[in-house]
Amino acid sequence: MWLRHNAAAAEQRHGATGAAGRESEEHVALTWWIHDWLEAQSLSPKYDRTVGELRPDVHVEIQGRKLAYEVQLSPILLETARRRTESLQHQGYEVLWVTRNVNWVDRLPSVGLRAETEKPHHYATTEVHGVYYSVMEGYLSLDRRTRRLQPGLRRPALATFLRDHLAKTVDWGPVQQAADGLQNGWASMTDWKQHTEWQARRIAELEAKLDEGAGVRSDLRRQLGALDATARGWQRDLVEAQAALDQRTSELDQERAQVAEADQRFLAASRTASEWRHRYEALRKELMSTAFRRWRFKASLKSPK
Repeated sequence: MWLRHNAAAAEQRHGATGAAGRESEEHVALTWWIHDWLEAQSLSPKYDRTVGELRPDVHVEIQGRKLAYEVQLSPILLETARRRTESLQHQGYEVLWVTRNVNWVDRLPSVGLRAETEKPHHYATTEVHGVYYSVMEGYLSLDRRTRRLQPGLRRPALATFLRDHLAKTVDWGPVQQAADGLQNGWASMTDWKQHTEWQARRIAELEAKLDEGAGVRSDLRRQLGALDATARGWQRDLVEAQAALDQRTSELDQERAQVAEADQRFLAASRTASEWRHRYEALRKELMSTAFRRWRFKASLKSPK
């Protein structure tokens, strides 16, 4: 987990407790301590001297290397600190921010301090006028299990970190990509080397997975091609079946029309036959009636009078 102070909340705390004066005293004390510590390393630091248009808190030169130390113990915007950093870098300085109460420690070359009024026993600190300082943010250590750089695994004393920084046994660099940009931190050269080796292994693993994925995608494309050809064959069969169905439907419609016409003819013939039956019955009755009358007439002629 990357630790960041909430700058707005910190500013409110300082405003509520009237800490501006104490912070100024702490700033002066910590800045002079860095100056004196550099002098103790047989260097010639300068306190609050002009560099171009800026006045870094402390700056020093060592074997052609120019260092600028900025002590920032109250909230300040990232863009303000970035402009100041870039201006000093333009003058050829390596910039180190020694901070508290800012939320951009992983964005600029900086460390976030933890300040305590009582000396802790489970980690080392540096005492400055009764305040014990350790580096809480911005320092990365190698996780022995994952072989990755992680924050918060080790908390060096301020003097220890400054010594490593001066000796160039620690370096600042990007560790991981976050939603709002790259997250950076300080780590020893040895840890950076092992972290880089882990990154190389991780890249190789991802490339292997990509190659494997490419093979799977190729197989899927072949299968998809075969399925597509099968689907096209099915589509042709469906079109032919639909054409045959349409033809048969047309034939059935014609047959139904013929059957309907035959039904009409049958009905007409049935009506005609019924009429002829009626005519036949009427004619038969008429013939029988005529024959009966003839018989009676003949019989009346033969009977004696």
